Amino acid sequence: MWSNKQEAAKEGKPATDDSPKILTLLEGDLQQIEIHRREGDVTTVLKKDAAGKWAITAPKAYAADQSAVQMLASASTNLKADRVLDENATDLASYGLEPAVLSVAFTDKAGKTTKLLIGESTPTENNVYAKLDGDRRLFTMLSVHRMEFDKSSKDLREKHLLSVEQDQITKMELDREGPDDRVRPRRRQLADPEAEASARGWIAGGRDHAQREGRAAGAGCVRSRRS
Repeated sequence: MWSNKQEAAKEGKPATDDSPKILTLLEGDLQQIEIHRREGDVTTVLKKDAAGKWAITAPKAYAADQSAVQMLASASTNLKADRVLDENATDLASYGLEPAVLSVAFTDKAGKTTKLLIGESTPTENNVYAKLDGDRRLFTMLSVHRMEFDKSSKDLREKHLLSVEQDQITKMELDREGPDDRVRPRRRQLADPEAEASARGWIAGGRDHAQREGRAAGAGCVRSRRS
Protein backbone atom coordinates (compact mmCIF):
# COMPACT_ATOMS: atom_id res chain seq x y z
CA MET A 1 0.00 0.00 0.00
CA TRP A 2 0.98 3.64 -0.37
CA SER A 3 3.17 5.52 2.05
CA ASN A 4 1.11 8.05 3.99
CA LYS A 5 4.05 10.41 4.28
CA GLN A 6 4.70 10.39 0.53
CA GLU A 7 1.08 10.99 -0.37
CA ALA A 8 0.66 13.74 2.23
CA ALA A 9 3.71 15.45 0.76
CA LYS A 10 2.24 15.23 -2.74
CA GLU A 11 -1.01 16.78 -1.56
CA GLY A 12 0.97 19.67 -0.10
CA LYS A 13 2.40 20.61 -3.50
CA PRO A 14 0.67 23.23 -5.66
CA ALA A 15 -1.96 21.75 -7.95
CA THR A 16 -1.21 21.65 -11.65
CA ASP A 17 -4.66 23.10 -12.34
CA ASP A 18 -6.90 25.05 -9.98
CA SER A 19 -9.98 23.03 -10.90
CA PRO A 20 -9.25 20.20 -13.34
CA LYS A 21 -12.36 18.59 -14.76
CA ILE A 22 -12.84 14.86 -14.57
CA LEU A 23 -16.27 14.53 -16.18
CA THR A 24 -18.31 16.88 -18.36
CA LEU A 25 -21.09 14.65 -19.69
CA LEU A 26 -24.44 15.78 -21.06
CA GLU A 27 -27.18 14.57 -18.75
CA GLY A 28 -29.78 14.47 -21.52
CA ASP A 29 -27.61 12.13 -23.61
CA LEU A 30 -27.19 9.49 -20.93
CA GLN A 31 -28.99 6.22 -21.61
CA GLN A 32 -27.45 3.84 -19.10
CA ILE A 33 -25.58 4.08 -15.79
CA GLU A 34 -23.82 1.08 -14.29
CA ILE A 35 -22.55 1.27 -10.71
CA HIS A 36 -20.20 -1.45 -9.45
CA ARG A 37 -19.11 -1.82 -5.84
CA ARG A 38 -15.98 -3.81 -5.13
CA GLU A 39 -17.31 -4.74 -1.70
CA GLY A 40 -19.78 -7.52 -2.25
CA ASP A 41 -19.16 -7.45 -6.01
CA VAL A 42 -22.56 -5.84 -6.60
CA THR A 43 -23.58 -4.09 -9.82
CA THR A 44 -26.57 -1.78 -10.15
CA VAL A 45 -27.73 -0.98 -13.69
CA LEU A 46 -30.07 1.86 -14.65
CA LYS A 47 -31.54 2.29 -18.11
CA LYS A 48 -33.59 5.06 -19.67
CA ASP A 49 -36.57 4.18 -21.86
CA ALA A 50 -37.84 5.93 -24.99
CA ALA A 51 -39.99 8.25 -22.86
CA GLY A 52 -36.94 9.39 -20.88
CA LYS A 53 -37.88 7.51 -17.72
CA TRP A 54 -35.21 5.66 -15.75
CA ALA A 55 -35.63 2.10 -14.45
CA ILE A 56 -33.43 -0.27 -12.47
CA THR A 57 -32.68 -3.44 -14.44
CA ALA A 58 -30.08 -5.09 -12.15
CA PRO A 59 -29.46 -6.71 -9.75
CA LYS A 60 -33.28 -6.92 -9.88
CA ALA A 61 -35.85 -5.00 -11.87
CA TYR A 62 -37.37 -2.11 -9.93
CA ALA A 63 -39.11 1.15 -10.69
CA ALA A 64 -36.60 3.95 -10.13
CA ASP A 65 -36.92 7.11 -8.11
CA GLN A 66 -36.61 9.59 -10.97
CA SER A 67 -35.36 12.43 -8.78
CA ALA A 68 -32.65 10.30 -7.18
CA VAL A 69 -31.40 9.03 -10.54
CA GLN A 70 -31.42 12.53 -12.01
CA MET A 71 -29.25 13.75 -9.12
CA LEU A 72 -26.83 10.92 -9.82
CA ALA A 73 -26.76 11.72 -13.53
CA SER A 74 -26.33 15.46 -12.99
CA ALA A 75 -23.26 14.79 -10.80
CA SER A 76 -21.47 13.61 -13.96
CA THR A 77 -22.06 16.83 -15.89
CA ASN A 78 -19.42 18.92 -14.16
CA LEU A 79 -17.29 16.75 -11.89
CA LYS A 80 -14.15 18.61 -10.84
CA ALA A 81 -11.03 17.27 -9.21
CA ASP A 82 -9.17 18.83 -6.32
CA ARG A 83 -5.94 18.39 -8.25
CA VAL A 84 -4.02 16.19 -10.67
CA LEU A 85 -1.82 14.04 -8.45
CA ASP A 86 0.05 12.23 -11.22
CA GLU A 87 0.02 12.76 -14.99
CA ASN A 88 1.09 9.19 -15.67
CA ALA A 89 -0.10 6.93 -12.84
CA THR A 90 0.96 3.29 -13.04
CA ASP A 91 0.58 1.59 -9.64
CA LEU A 92 -3.20 1.94 -9.49
CA ALA A 93 -3.67 -0.81 -6.91
CA SER A 94 -1.86 1.37 -4.37
CA TYR A 95 -4.68 3.90 -4.64
CA GLY A 96 -7.54 1.42 -4.50
CA LEU A 97 -8.17 1.77 -8.23
CA GLU A 98 -7.25 -1.70 -9.50
CA PRO A 99 -9.80 -3.00 -8.88
CA ALA A 100 -11.62 0.21 -8.05
CA VAL A 101 -13.53 0.59 -4.79
CA LEU A 102 -16.33 2.00 -6.92
CA SER A 103 -16.74 2.27 -10.68
CA VAL A 104 -19.49 4.11 -12.52
CA ALA A 105 -19.95 3.61 -16.27
CA PHE A 106 -22.03 6.13 -18.23
CA THR A 107 -23.30 5.21 -21.69
CA ASP A 108 -24.70 7.88 -24.03
CA LYS A 109 -27.03 7.83 -27.03
CA ALA A 110 -24.17 7.12 -29.40
CA GLY A 111 -23.17 4.04 -27.41
CA LYS A 112 -20.00 5.62 -26.01
CA THR A 113 -19.16 4.53 -22.47
CA THR A 114 -17.19 6.66 -20.01
CA LYS A 115 -16.11 4.90 -16.82
CA LEU A 116 -15.23 6.74 -13.64
CA LEU A 117 -13.00 4.86 -11.18
CA ILE A 118 -13.05 5.87 -7.52
CA GLY A 119 -10.49 4.52 -5.07
CA GLU A 120 -9.47 4.77 -1.43
CA SER A 121 -9.41 7.89 0.70
CA THR A 122 -6.25 9.99 0.78
CA PRO A 123 -4.17 10.09 4.00
CA THR A 124 -5.96 13.26 5.08
CA GLU A 125 -9.32 11.51 4.42
CA ASN A 126 -10.71 14.73 2.96
CA ASN A 127 -10.32 13.47 -0.60
CA VAL A 128 -10.45 10.23 -2.54
CA TYR A 129 -8.38 9.02 -5.49
CA ALA A 130 -10.09 8.94 -8.87
CA LYS A 131 -9.39 8.50 -12.56
CA LEU A 132 -11.13 7.83 -15.84
CA ASP A 133 -10.69 4.46 -17.45
CA GLY A 134 -8.31 4.98 -20.37
CA ASP A 135 -6.92 8.26 -18.99
CA ARG A 136 -3.49 7.93 -17.34
CA ARG A 137 -3.99 10.93 -15.06
CA LEU A 138 -4.60 10.31 -11.37
CA PHE A 139 -6.87 12.79 -9.61
CA THR A 140 -7.89 13.55 -6.08
CA MET A 141 -11.41 14.82 -5.53
CA LEU A 142 -13.55 15.68 -2.52
CA SER A 143 -14.92 12.67 -0.64
CA VAL A 144 -18.44 14.03 -1.01
CA HIS A 145 -18.28 13.20 -4.72
CA ARG A 146 -17.88 9.51 -3.93
CA MET A 147 -21.08 9.73 -1.88
CA GLU A 148 -22.88 11.20 -4.91
CA PHE A 149 -22.08 8.12 -7.00
CA ASP A 150 -22.02 5.38 -4.37
CA LYS A 151 -25.66 4.35 -4.72
CA SER A 152 -27.29 0.94 -4.52
CA SER A 153 -30.57 -0.22 -6.00
CA LYS A 154 -32.09 0.30 -2.55
CA ASP A 155 -31.04 3.96 -2.65
CA LEU A 156 -32.38 4.50 -6.17
CA ARG A 157 -35.60 2.49 -6.25
CA GLU A 158 -39.04 4.08 -6.08
CA LYS A 159 -40.29 3.87 -2.50
CA HIS A 160 -43.80 5.31 -2.89
CA LEU A 161 -46.66 2.81 -2.69
CA LEU A 162 -48.77 4.91 -5.07
CA SER A 163 -47.85 7.49 -7.65
CA VAL A 164 -50.85 9.79 -8.10
CA GLU A 165 -51.12 13.44 -9.06
CA GLN A 166 -52.66 15.38 -6.17
CA ASP A 167 -54.76 17.58 -8.41
CA GLN A 168 -56.50 14.50 -9.85
CA ILE A 169 -57.80 13.31 -6.46
CA THR A 170 -61.45 14.18 -5.72
CA LYS A 171 -62.31 11.52 -3.13
CA MET A 172 -60.46 9.21 -0.77
CA GLU A 173 -61.80 6.31 1.31
CA LEU A 174 -60.01 4.03 3.74
CA ASP A 175 -61.67 0.71 4.56
CA ARG A 176 -60.52 -1.22 7.62
CA GLU A 177 -61.89 -3.41 10.38
CA GLY A 178 -62.79 -1.73 13.64
CA PRO A 179 -63.97 1.86 14.26
CA ASP A 180 -65.21 3.81 11.25
CA ASP A 181 -62.05 5.75 10.39
CA ARG A 182 -62.06 7.87 7.27
CA VAL A 183 -59.46 9.99 5.51
CA ARG A 184 -60.37 13.64 5.29
CA PRO A 185 -59.72 15.01 1.78
CA ARG A 186 -58.21 18.44 1.43
CA ARG A 187 -60.83 21.11 0.84
CA ARG A 188 -59.13 22.44 -2.28
CA GLN A 189 -59.27 18.98 -3.87
CA LEU A 190 -63.07 18.59 -3.49
CA ALA A 191 -64.66 19.97 -6.62
CA ASP A 192 -67.84 17.91 -6.04
CA PRO A 193 -70.28 19.45 -3.46
CA GLU A 194 -71.59 15.98 -2.58
CA ALA A 195 -68.06 14.87 -1.74
CA GLU A 196 -67.68 17.97 0.46
CA ALA A 197 -70.87 17.14 2.36
CA SER A 198 -69.81 13.51 2.67
CA ALA A 199 -66.46 14.58 4.12
CA ARG A 200 -68.21 16.67 6.76
CA GLY A 201 -70.34 13.64 7.67
CA TRP A 202 -67.26 11.49 8.11
CA ILE A 203 -65.71 14.02 10.47
CA ALA A 204 -68.89 14.51 12.53
CA GLY A 205 -69.49 10.76 12.73
CA GLY A 206 -65.94 10.12 13.85
CA ARG A 207 -66.20 12.86 16.50
CA ASP A 208 -69.49 11.46 17.89
CA HIS A 209 -68.03 7.99 17.98
CA ALA A 210 -64.97 9.18 19.90
CA GLN A 211 -67.17 11.06 22.41
CA ARG A 212 -69.34 7.98 23.00
CA GLU A 213 -66.28 5.81 23.50
CA GLY A 214 -64.82 8.37 25.90
CA ARG A 215 -68.00 8.51 28.01
CA ALA A 216 -68.21 4.73 28.10
CA ALA A 217 -64.60 4.44 29.19
CA GLY A 218 -65.15 7.07 31.90
CA ALA A 219 -68.21 5.26 33.23
CA GLY A 220 -66.26 2.03 33.38
CA CYS A 221 -63.55 3.71 35.45
CA VAL A 222 -66.17 5.04 37.90
CA ARG A 223 -67.76 1.62 38.32
CA SER A 224 -64.35 0.07 38.90
CA ARG A 225 -63.51 2.54 41.65
CA ARG A 226 -66.87 2.03 43.38
CA SER A 227 -66.51 -1.70 43.33
